[in-house]
Amino acid sequence: MPLTIPQNLLFRIQQHAEQEYPQECCGLGLATNKNPDTLLEIIPCRNVQDELHRKDPQTYPRTSRAAYLIDPRELLLVHQRLRRDSLIICLIYHSHIDAPAAFSEEDRRQALWEGNPVYPNAAYLIFSIQAGKAFDSALFIWDSSRQDFIRG
Repeated sequence: MPLTIPQNLLFRIQQHAEQEYPQECCGLGLATNKNPDTLLEIIPCRNVQDELHRKDPQTYPRTSRAAYLIDPRELLLVHQRLRRDSLIICLIYHSHIDAPAAFSEEDRRQALWEGNPVYPNAAYLIFSIQAGKAFDSALFIWDSSRQDFIRG
């Protein structure tokens, strides 16, 4: 069953993406274990890509204009809450800056660990932000038969 994203939460994600321009935004969406296909809440997160790039540009050649990395401390707090409140991550979102809302090779690289999805039950929502305004968005899901992310 595809993920249901309430209009008010979709609008909040769009606002977050526009506010972070010209950096990529990033965030998570949560659902309950009992109703994993309905987005219940979003958690806008801090993109630490620029900090990593400044410290080690060889390992992290991309800036936040072309990549995102959710603050690991925030991610840890979210995972603690998941266990405590019987929630799951059902959505991972980010924006592409002056680029299409396509699942890029960088997105794929970050979403996989040893060829398997890090969050196999999560959809990926990408907003294309052109000149500071939302231009397009696309949702991607893992297709186990194709071993790839497809537009959902």
